[in-house]
Amino acid sequence: MWLIMFGYEMEPYLEEWRDKLDPSLVTWVEAGLQFPASSLPNAMKIRSQFYQSIYEGFKNYDILLTPSTAVPAFESGVAYPSQINGINVSPTAWQAFTFPFNFTGHPAATIPCGWTNNKLPIGLQIVGKRFQELLILQVSKAFEDLTPWQNKIPKL
Repeated sequence: MWLIMFGYEMEPYLEEWRDKLDPSLVTWVEAGLQFPASSLPNAMKIRSQFYQSIYEGFKNYDILLTPSTAVPAFESGVAYPSQINGINVSPTAWQAFTFPFNFTGHPAATIPCGWTNNKLPIGLQIVGKRFQELLILQVSKAFEDLTPWQNKIPKL
């Protein structure tokens, strides 16, 4: 769905701006343009089914905690990491924890929760049921109060 919509929105600008855009961005636009319009209703159906499975999971839980990303911060200017733990991955693999909830519309917050051995920040994602934004913010504040990080800046 994202690629289809992205391709549709960016297509009018592609010819004029192609040589000024990041090559990865051009690839995403072109990939989105490869899908026929008829694939959008099926993608929407799959999204509804996926939403239902997440909805069912939240019947037993109020909050879900996950890492924010599947990898630490990667080099500036790199659109996505090509490997995670030495394994070749798709361009979206690093977003594995955030994408499902962007896709379903569940509220989520990402807050700092630590540092890697290489002094890169690690994020904690806090996800809740639909329309539970206040609870997400309350849990975020409670975590930050219990584990203050504001003064813990690594020496670079």
